[in-house]
Amino acid sequence: NIQETPDQITPFLEQYGGASLQILLDTNSDVATSYGIFAMPTTYVIDGSGIVNYIKLGEMTAGDLAAYVEAINAAQA
Repeated sequence: NIQETPDQITPFLEQYGGASLQILLDTNSDVATSYGIFAMPTTYVIDGSGIVNYIKLGEMTAGDLAAYVEAINAAQA
């Protein structure tokens, strides 16, 4: 989300089963500017140490996410 409020994103998260996810609210576009986001959707996969491991421009599939998580877990093993 960019420049959206909790009231705007909550119905979307509830509809698609993401209500338990931790969502960064970028209400002032500060994060988008810092990360150079110029397309939506853009997904950053950040590991437990805060390191950006993967960037996905465009739609993220369940398979994409599973592959990213598997790669992160393998690297940490």
